[in-house]
Amino acid sequence: MRKMARDDPSTALAVAINGGYRAFGRYSTKMRLEACTCGCVTADDHARLHSRPLRELTADDIETYASKAMTTWGDEDDFRHFLPRILELVTGDPGDEICNEIALSKLSYAGWRGWPQREQDAVESVLWERWRVGLTLAPSEFAADAWLCGVSIAGVDTARYVDAWRNCMTDTAFDHLAAFIGSNHKLMTSGTLSNAFYFDQGIRVAAPLREWLGTAMADDAFQEQLAAAYERTWS
Repeated sequence: MRKMARDDPSTALAVAINGGYRAFGRYSTKMRLEACTCGCVTADDHARLHSRPLRELTADDIETYASKAMTTWGDEDDFRHFLPRILELVTGDPGDEICNEIALSKLSYAGWRGWPQREQDAVESVLWERWRVGLTLAPSEFAADAWLCGVSIAGVDTARYVDAWRNCMTDTAFDHLAAFIGSNHKLMTSGTLSNAFYFDQGIRVAAPLREWLGTAMADDAFQEQLAAAYERTWS
């Protein structure tokens, strides 16, 4: 079997995910979490959340909790218990059962920037390595737009993510760029992004993207690669 390079994105992501389980391993949860009494959290939801060990929970098991954590279901410590599995299951796939933006917005709601540094580092590592892996995948397998938005509303500076994108000259990175520009028609004209989850953060996230593209579009080789990506992505 070929030994994978230490800087291989998939290997680094696996290491980051395992690090998340270690960082949050001290948190346990109750067999029945406190929940809103309006009926939006059902007995079946409770049962699925505790139907198997944490690392074996499926996206279907945890999807409802990921969208309702802390606002209508459970507290911050419950969230920290389930967070490693949520981060593992939120892959950026456009077909994800767990919504990237909603799941990652829960980090801000939980005030994760006030958590111990080890926990913050674990979260940042998974988010970052998922991005690096995502840029190696096709847009049908990873939604760069949704991931960048989710990371932003989690409270992470996305400039580093844009830098990584700018320095990645692979076909898949250009495919993601073509898909991103195609979905954000006002990026270059008004510096705004289309994803509604950004709320008032879209302009800030768009700024480094707009600066990058404004400069890169003057390069003939860049334009050729982007044109080829448009053909692959939108044809």
